[in-house]
Amino acid sequence: MLLGTLSHSERSRGVIAPAMDQAHLIEAMDAVLRRLGGTARHWRVDRMATVIVPGSAQVQASFAPVAKHYGAIVVACPPRRGNRKGCVEAAVRFATGRWFKSLAADTPEAAQASLDRFWASNRRRPASQPRPHRSPARRWGPAALAQRGRTRRR
Repeated sequence: MLLGTLSHSERSRGVIAPAMDQAHLIEAMDAVLRRLGGTARHWRVDRMATVIVPGSAQVQASFAPVAKHYGAIVVACPPRRGNRKGCVEAAVRFATGRWFKSLAADTPEAAQASLDRFWASNRRRPASQPRPHRSPARRWGPAALAQRGRTRRR
C-alpha cells in the first residue's frame, strides 16, 4: 500500500500497488495524488531505491521527470529521523489499526474500494474546519502568560 498524507490538513489517501517497482510506484502515486485532489510542492519520501539513490539523498535520474511533471521537489527523509515524518506514520498506524485488521476483501479491487471508503469516512476534521492556528504572540504573549500565571523572562 502506498500512502500519501498532506501534513497541514492531516488528509491521507492510499492505493494498493501490485509491486513497488518504479512503473507501479508512479502509477500508484498518480492515483494517490488524484484521490488527494492535487499535489504538494515538496514530496517527502522514504529512502526507497526506486526514488532515491541508495546511500545518498539524491533523486534517481529516472524518477526526476516524474517530479518535474507534477511540479514537485523530492526531499528524502533523513536517515534515523522518524519524527520528520510523524503525520505519515500516524496515518499508517491509523490505517493499520482501523482498516487493515478488519479487512474482509477477496480481490485487490475490493480491497481498494474498501480503502477508499475508509479514508472518505474517517476524516479527523471536516474540510470546512481547518486546523486552528495560534500565532506565537497569542501563545507566548503577555496576556497568554499571565493567564497561565507566568511572567515572561528576558
